[in-house]
Amino acid sequence: CRSLLEKYRNEPTVMHIAGTNCHPRHFPSRFSYRFSKYPYVWGWASWRRAWRRYDVELRTWPGWKSGEEFRRLCPDFRERSYWTAIFDLMHAGAIDTWDYPWIYSCWFHGGLSIVPRANLISNIGFGQDATHVSVDSPYANLPLGVIGRVRHPRILRTNSRDDRLFFNRVIIRQPDML
Repeated sequence: CRSLLEKYRNEPTVMHIAGTNCHPRHFPSRFSYRFSKYPYVWGWASWRRAWRRYDVELRTWPGWKSGEEFRRLCPDFRERSYWTAIFDLMHAGAIDTWDYPWIYSCWFHGGLSIVPRANLISNIGFGQDATHVSVDSPYANLPLGVIGRVRHPRILRTNSRDDRLFFNRVIIRQPDML
């Protein structure tokens, strides 16, 4: 994270650096990380400039949800329907969590998230006292990997195929993973 915090310090498009990769064997790139629309929130870093955009109340959601930007970000009807339901509940105050508003804030501001080639963290917050994660999650105690020398992608762009894979394999099956 330290090297990427420095590299992207003045790049307003990059808003989030994740330490989690729950499916590293499906990583299609020769680079050390990829860009995603999804900010994985287990072991992460960001900047004050990005966090200042955080909108816990999703104030702009009612107008943004019917706009072209949201449709372009989530072109798949199932994915768009899923997030519409989540953000509607968040806007209504029916869900108590910080990460959905962070996802929304990143999306609303066109933010990119960095996902490492290997999983670099292990979430130890599973158990009977856990607040937002299932005790029997398949993502508890993920094996740790190594990045080695950091190889940077040349283009700041998400891969919609990889994001769709993450949505279908992780979010739909285990929504507490974000």
